[in-house]
Amino acid sequence: MNFFSCWRTRVLLDLFVDDRLDEAQAGRIAEHIAACAPCRAEADELAPLPSLKDAAPPVPAGLMESILKKHAEEAEAPAPAWRPSPAFAAAAAAAALLLLAQGVPGPTTRGAPKPPVGGQR
Repeated sequence: MNFFSCWRTRVLLDLFVDDRLDEAQAGRIAEHIAACAPCRAEADELAPLPSLKDAAPPVPAGLMESILKKHAEEAEAPAPAWRPSPAFAAAAAAAALLLLAQGVPGPTTRGAPKPPVGGQR
């Protein structure tokens, strides 16, 4: 099997084991799983999930509404103002020092005597 075929199959495996694919897609996934041991192993791991989902207790009434309400309240709240952290301030100071150090000239040799050339003293 090629990588793309396995990738496409694994993306759709949860829908396949939950029987939520159309007939054509389910057929292609089933063919791939029959020929590909790694994808078949992953499908076997996912196979019990639909029965676990069906056995789960129902979601309490009003839970979705309360989640959506809380999300809407958080979305409407003003975002906190950005303040630099102490670590950011220290990093900025270190960067500024490095830039400054590169701009400061070191000792020069302009006034130093030149060594003799070709045996002259």
